[in-house]
Amino acid sequence: GSGATEFNGGTLTLLNDTAPGLYLVGGTVVLGPSFQGGSITNLAISGSTLSGTNTVTGTFNWTGGSLSGQLTVALNGVLNLSGSDKYLSGSTLVNAGQVNWTGGNLYGNATSVVTNNNLWLVQCDGQIGFGNGAATFVNNGILRKTAATGTTTLTGLLFDNNGTLDARSGAFNLNSGGTLSGTYNTASGAFINFNGGSFAFNAFPSITGAGTTRLTGGTLTLVSDFAPGLLLEGGTVVLGAAFQNAGAINNLTNLGATLSGNYTVTGAYTWAAGSLSGSLTVARNAVLKLVSGGNLYCPGSFLTNFGTVFWNGATLVGSSGAAFVNNGLWLEESDDQIYDNGGSVTFINNSTFRKQGTYGTTTFNGSVAFQNNGFVD
Repeated sequence: GSGATEFNGGTLTLLNDTAPGLYLVGGTVVLGPSFQGGSITNLAISGSTLSGTNTVTGTFNWTGGSLSGQLTVALNGVLNLSGSDKYLSGSTLVNAGQVNWTGGNLYGNATSVVTNNNLWLVQCDGQIGFGNGAATFVNNGILRKTAATGTTTLTGLLFDNNGTLDARSGAFNLNSGGTLSGTYNTASGAFINFNGGSFAFNAFPSITGAGTTRLTGGTLTLVSDFAPGLLLEGGTVVLGAAFQNAGAINNLTNLGATLSGNYTVTGAYTWAAGSLSGSLTVARNAVLKLVSGGNLYCPGSFLTNFGTVFWNGATLVGSSGAAFVNNGLWLEESDDQIYDNGGSVTFINNSTFRKQGTYGTTTFNGSVAFQNNGFVD
């Protein structure tokens, strides 16, 4: 007939195949051991719960409902995710074939696990959200976004990447941390944002493409080095004991993150925006570049220079007892200022503070105390 026949409650066991024209919109569906020859070759679920351990060798069209158990997409199998939201509460999804995600969000809980071992195509701006950050999305294959130009968000779950995260358009937001290995590729105009949670490198990642891969939130621990191409634009950066030169900075650029901890610069550190939380010592023969890009915040922090500071276009904002101590050469190459944002900020010059290349005014604003024991040039 021209109407619709729906299964929408109770439990339906499909022994051999589906019934043409029967829509699975609710209740629980169980597949018998002989269903379609022992695996899913052609099935559509739009609201039911698929229960048990099942394998897709053909095509499974999932437009709504839940998974209870485990679903494996075999090599050459296809899982199409479209329509409304779908739920993986306490369940496992393993892809060894191809997933085409064109609509709806994918939700789970603390015991949900998604593992991608082949190709997962994202063609929408939805989210994978598992609630409390204890669940895991493991990418051993290719997770690729195409077509959609908005943001696809992974939130409430750890993202462990051993394969390739590939943004051909739009953006990926990783909101809940994870282990960063593998490859991160962005096409021109696309973004990969490490946006929240705790991130750490497992094997050293590769950052490729003409787009932007960046830290925008959360905490990133750099164990041995930073990844060329990864922009530090926000969040918090912590350096491990083995970072670059036994925990000291040989080469690092900060475009807006908070550098947290007590560190020494033995090479070059370029600071364009963001904060210092702790202390920073510039060793003899080392270089600190304070460059135009934004305010540089030092809440209760200590910056001590024994090398050379190049100060060009940045405003230093101190507070809560912050101190700047120059025991080397501090070159002011612009018309900058140090601003007291509250709380006994001090600049102590024990060596040479020199202004060159500009004819404007350098200002120590607010109640910044300038103590000179050296040479102001």
